[in-house]
Amino acid sequence: MIIGISGALSIVYCSIGLWLLDRFGRIKPLIISAVGLAAALVVNAAQAQHLDPTNRAQARSMVAMNFVFSLFYTPLGIISWVYPAEIFPVEVCALGNAITTFTNWTLNLIFAQFSPTALQNIGFRYFYVFFVFNVVAVTCYVVFYPETKGKTLEQMDELFGDQLVPHAMKDPEGARIAIEKDPAMVQHIENKELA
Repeated sequence: MIIGISGALSIVYCSIGLWLLDRFGRIKPLIISAVGLAAALVVNAAQAQHLDPTNRAQARSMVAMNFVFSLFYTPLGIISWVYPAEIFPVEVCALGNAITTFTNWTLNLIFAQFSPTALQNIGFRYFYVFFVFNVVAVTCYVVFYPETKGKTLEQMDELFGDQLVPHAMKDPEGARIAIEKDPAMVQHIENKELA
């Protein structure tokens, strides 16, 4: 029954999350998500450490933490599909998305395989491992992830420092300088025009 309720709530969470995605950007929700996940995991770890099988309130609290975890996982779950699609240049977008999807599912498989053994061997401490992962994630989001909300493909190229070719009609001098810096660009442009 709990799994059914959690699945139904996930549909609601994702619907609201998709609606809010372009209003709040990508990075702030990722940070909030990781902080919320870390907090839910610490609470569950502490409760598992001091588990009293006769305390029904504690059992309800642990179940509630799973719902809280699911709520805070929603932004990460949504943005993990959106962000890779936005950040890769057009030439490698499909390959980049394929690699990020492959990596995501490969890591899921790896954790699914050794989580039962880890839980058996280190018990509640396993929650702390994921708490640390989320703390590291928050740090990475703050330091390394630029905001991509509302950016065009050209602005993405600028944001990530990709090579930009000024349009000859709008900036003939910039186009001339870019071509002088990289003669191979001329061949690349001609190949695109022939294709």
